[in-house]
Amino acid sequence: MTEARKERVKIYASKEWRSLRLAYLYHHPLCELCEARGIVTLAQHVHHADSFTNYDSLMAKFRAYDYTNLVSLCEECHGWLHRHGATKNFNIEHEAKELDEQCGRGITIGNARKLREVQTGGTEVHGGGDRVPGGAWEADRQ
Repeated sequence: MTEARKERVKIYASKEWRSLRLAYLYHHPLCELCEARGIVTLAQHVHHADSFTNYDSLMAKFRAYDYTNLVSLCEECHGWLHRHGATKNFNIEHEAKELDEQCGRGITIGNARKLREVQTGGTEVHGGGDRVPGGAWEADRQ
C-alpha cells in the first residue's frame, strides 16, 4: 500500500472524520446533487468537493476535515461523480446541469438507466420486485 493510500485510510478511519461525517449528514440529510436537480433523495455519503488527495500532507489534512469542503450525496450520485472524475473544484450547479442533460430533469440516474433498458428491450421495468434479465421478476417467481 502506498503512503498516500495509507494516509487516506487513516483519515477515513479517524474519530474526527466519523464525527464530522455524521454531523454533516445530520445537517444535510438529503443528496445535494439530487436537490439541485429537483429530486428528493436521502444522502448516504459525504463527498469531498475538492478531494484532499489532490494535496500534500498538511493541506490534505486541512481539506479532509474542512466542513465547507463537504457535499452530502446518495449512492447513485456519489458513484457517478467518481466515475466522471469530479474530484477537484466540484461545482454542484455544473454537475446538476450535466446530469439533467444525461438523464432528463427530475429523473434519477437509476431511473434513467431503467428507462434506457426498457427502450432498448434489455429489461422490463415494473414497480416492485427485483429486475432480472429478460423481463422476469423475482417477486413474481416466489
